[in-house]
Amino acid sequence: MIGRGTRLCKDLFGAGQDKTHFLIFDYCGNFEFFRENPKGIEGKAVESLTERLFNAKIEIIKELQHLQYQEEEYIAYRNELIDEVLTEINKLNEENFRVRQHIQYVHKFKNRAKWDSLTAMDLNEIKEHISPLIVPLNDDEFAKRFDLLMYTIELAKLQTKNATKPIRSVIPETHRLQSLSAKSSALTRRPPTRRFPNFYQANG
Repeated sequence: MIGRGTRLCKDLFGAGQDKTHFLIFDYCGNFEFFRENPKGIEGKAVESLTERLFNAKIEIIKELQHLQYQEEEYIAYRNELIDEVLTEINKLNEENFRVRQHIQYVHKFKNRAKWDSLTAMDLNEIKEHISPLIVPLNDDEFAKRFDLLMYTIELAKLQTKNATKPIRSVIPETHRLQSLSAKSSALTRRPPTRRFPNFYQANG
């Protein structure tokens, strides 16, 4: 709005009576802020639950491409996850303004062959350009939280990280689901680990 204030506005107050000055009321302290931060401060976007679920799946997909997981059950589970994420990507409306801004990445990762061997750069591109676009499902929110918890445990096991905290949360979260879901819709969904029966035995 400073640009409006600096306009000359000739004869504003009558013939020959031009504007000579203007006032700025900086209620929010913008001048002080940008004196200290000339380039501003980059805000950190908060990941939605849908985005976190999607990112957990692609992390697991990348881990399962390693040589030690080239067994039938691991391969089948990885393919199942790939099918799920591709379904979500294919649902994106390419006429949507936000989607069009990232269309080259949408097209890139719609190609199933691209998922045969993901690189670290691929993972970063998916998280930056694809994950935020995924349309949230109308599933039970508590069921999605439980799914995220299970994916977190799986990923920790695959990366040989400590999964004690999320594992301890499983039983309390299950009880919470039972009390909060009147129709028990969350519990009728098959948790990811049930599709991966030997996962924990294989990883100790």
